[in-house]
Amino acid sequence: TGEKFEGRIRKKENKVKVTLKKGYDTDERFRALWDRINQRTTYRVEYSTGDLIREAAKRINKMAAISAPRIIAQRTDVVMEPVGIGGVTRSTRVYGVELARVSVPDIIGYIQQRTELTRSTIVRILEESRRISDCLKNPQLFLDNVVHEIKTVLNDMMVDGLKYQKIAGEVYEMRLFDIKEIEEYVENLYRVKNQDKTIYDHVEIDSLSDTEKKFAMACDESDDVEFFLKLPRWFVIRTPIGEYTPDWALMLKREKRLYFVAETKSTLDRTKRRESENQKIDCGYKHFKEFDEVQFTEATSLEDIQKIGT
Repeated sequence: TGEKFEGRIRKKENKVKVTLKKGYDTDERFRALWDRINQRTTYRVEYSTGDLIREAAKRINKMAAISAPRIIAQRTDVVMEPVGIGGVTRSTRVYGVELARVSVPDIIGYIQQRTELTRSTIVRILEESRRISDCLKNPQLFLDNVVHEIKTVLNDMMVDGLKYQKIAGEVYEMRLFDIKEIEEYVENLYRVKNQDKTIYDHVEIDSLSDTEKKFAMACDESDDVEFFLKLPRWFVIRTPIGEYTPDWALMLKREKRLYFVAETKSTLDRTKRRESENQKIDCGYKHFKEFDEVQFTEATSLEDIQKIGT
C-alpha cells in the first residue's frame, strides 16, 4: 500500500503532570480572552447533488490507472535507537498476483457505507465516470480510490456550503480546565518562563513540530503578547468532516486589545498540506467569522499574526 510505520520508544517515567495556575479563573486577561471564544455553535450545510455527481465523476475519470494486485516483499534490518525505530532495506522483490477469477463485492453498498450517499447518486457518479470496468482489475483498490475521490469532492462542497450560528446559552465551560488534567511526555511540553502570561506552567506541543515550539517560545518572550493559551483538546468545533480543535488563542497589546485564534503550520502553501487539514482550517474561518472581536488565522510564526495587528 505504500504505508510506512515509524515509532518512538519513550519511558513512562518521563511523563509530567501539567500544573494549572491557582486563581486562573479570576485573571482578567484570561477571562477577557476566554469569554470571546467560548461560545458553542451549530451549523448547516447546503450543496447541489447535481454538482456533486458531476465533479465526483470527473475526478474518478481522471484517477490513475488501476493496476492488478501485487505483493511487495522487503527485507529490512531493524535498528532500535533512543529516538525511535530505524532500519536499512536490504532487498525488495515484487510478485504479480494471478487471479483465476475476480470476486466483485457489493460496489454500491461499499461506497454507500463510507460516503452516506444515496444508491441512485452513487450509480450516477459511476456511470458518468466511465471507469466502472476498472473494478474487474483490482476491486479493492478501485473501490478505495473511488471512495477517496467522492469524499474529497463531498467534503469540499460541504465546507463551501457551510454556515455556523451561535447556540444561545451554550459555552465551553471553564470548569473543564480543573477537571481535565494534562499529563504528557516531557518532550511534548514547553516550560513557560513568564508564568503570568498563560494558565499552565507548561504548554503542550507536538515534539515533532518545530513550528509549535517556536510559536510557544515567541508568545512567552514577546512583549507584544499580553496573554496566550494553547487550546485544550476538549475545545472541539464540530464540522461536517469531523471534530476540529485550533491550536492557539492569544491577545496582543495595542491601543485596543486584539484577539486571535491561530492555527500554526509549517507552511501556508495549501498544496503542500493534506486536503483534510485545509478543509478543517476553512471550517475554522467560518466558525470564528461569527465572533465579532476574534480573528481566526493561519500562521507559521508569531510574526505572521503581528503583521495582521499592525
